[in-house]
Amino acid sequence: MKKIFTKYLNLVFVFTLLCSISLTSVGQNTYNHFNEFDAKLDMQYMHIHDQYKMKLDPKNYDYSENQRNVDNDYLLFLMDVAVINSVFSNPKRHIYTYTPDNNYLDNTLTQEEINGNWEILSIESFTYDTVGNVLTSQLRVWDGSNLENVSRSTFAYNASNNIDTFYTELWINNSWTNSDRGTYEYNTSGNVLSYLTENWENNDWEYNTNEIYTYDSQGHLLTAEGSIWMGNGWATDRRHNYTYDSGGNLTEGLSEIYVGDTAWANLYKETYTYNGANNRLTFLGQNWEAGWVNNLNYMYSYDGLGFLSNMIIQMWESGDWLNQIQEDYYYNDFGGIETVYTQVWETGSWVNSTNSQNTYDQHGNTTKGQFFDWEDGNWGHTFDGVIKAYYNYSLDVNYFTGYLADISYVSIIVGENEIEENKASKFACHPNPISNRSTLSVTVGNDSDTEIGIYNIAGKKIQSIHTGLLKKGKHSFNISANSLPAGMYIAKLTTDNTTESLKIIISK
Repeated sequence: MKKIFTKYLNLVFVFTLLCSISLTSVGQNTYNHFNEFDAKLDMQYMHIHDQYKMKLDPKNYDYSENQRNVDNDYLLFLMDVAVINSVFSNPKRHIYTYTPDNNYLDNTLTQEEINGNWEILSIESFTYDTVGNVLTSQLRVWDGSNLENVSRSTFAYNASNNIDTFYTELWINNSWTNSDRGTYEYNTSGNVLSYLTENWENNDWEYNTNEIYTYDSQGHLLTAEGSIWMGNGWATDRRHNYTYDSGGNLTEGLSEIYVGDTAWANLYKETYTYNGANNRLTFLGQNWEAGWVNNLNYMYSYDGLGFLSNMIIQMWESGDWLNQIQEDYYYNDFGGIETVYTQVWETGSWVNSTNSQNTYDQHGNTTKGQFFDWEDGNWGHTFDGVIKAYYNYSLDVNYFTGYLADISYVSIIVGENEIEENKASKFACHPNPISNRSTLSVTVGNDSDTEIGIYNIAGKKIQSIHTGLLKKGKHSFNISANSLPAGMYIAKLTTDNTTESLKIIISK
């Protein structure tokens, strides 16, 4: 059975690499750059582009987006202690402390259990400005007798609280030495127009990579172009071009490399389809080999609330699509991942591979996260995996690597002005979480037949808020939580040309 799991790991690596071709467009020209500048590309080249693409991935979609508005007092949950067990190393313990005035993460103390005792490994510390932007982060490690400096980063922001610059320093010979830095430029909508990275070389800043971005009027990424500094000038390296449908869904991406310093050449193409709720149904990846050749296929399924329920990955072999991996997803009452069940295709059938499970308390906080692999007909722990720990009504998530995570939390009463309200959304709920009553605000661009309802986690409508014509403009609807138990619900808006959903938390 190790063979099966090894196949799963290899497939994950291959699929990550193939998908990242659309993210990184690695061609022969780029490999030459990597060979020469590998040590200088440690700041995630084309990372603005990567972040944009990953945000659109159904596996990474943030169902809690724009759901942080509250004006009634309620409990905010913050991670306190997380103990992580690993197959390959001693248990680790992360202890989190927060600033007393605004509950920002202050320090993360990491310890390792050695011979029954918790020994210090490292401390990461942060400072903030008055609105919560990180100003500095600093890492120190335990050398056996003292905490020794390792690295620190310093950040500056513009008036819109977007990062203008950052620079990183390393502790060398008992002093801070420059390492690398990044500089951003934005348009008036806050989208990154350029991102320049530099490395500290020979007591001076030397160019490293440069990224240039363009967008449409809706803020959708149209082009992303990357260049690498070759010592005396910029070498054009890669480019990505994207198109969208009328609903703003990404429908096609074309990745190109710059060949021979003369022209762009096709490398990879990705094509997407969607259902009526704008959830991605398929992803088709194709390589350029004197024509487009099938390579990779993803198929997605969703439950009644629009949550990803199944994903199947196929590869093109010998003129046909062959199954490789499938994953099933299950959620708790607050919308956090409860189970991810993974199988691989072996000799014509699906075979167990891995299984991730989270246990939650009544507030949607992960108290235990486990990663299992299938070994000799049983679920066991012979490999480590990524554990996604959802918390604070499953609105936030943290990542750990291991096979077992035990987590505890601290709770703090917060209220009006302590969590930023977002009233700009055309479909919003305020307050949220809800203890008694709340208001749904809806803005429609044109007169439209509209249906608004509240659904439970099983997809059953439990409240009908509105059915009928809504005139162009903003409208408000009162909702009551008096008869509903605590948990996660979905408010769904359906108009003539769109469907939108909001995650609503009821906390009593």
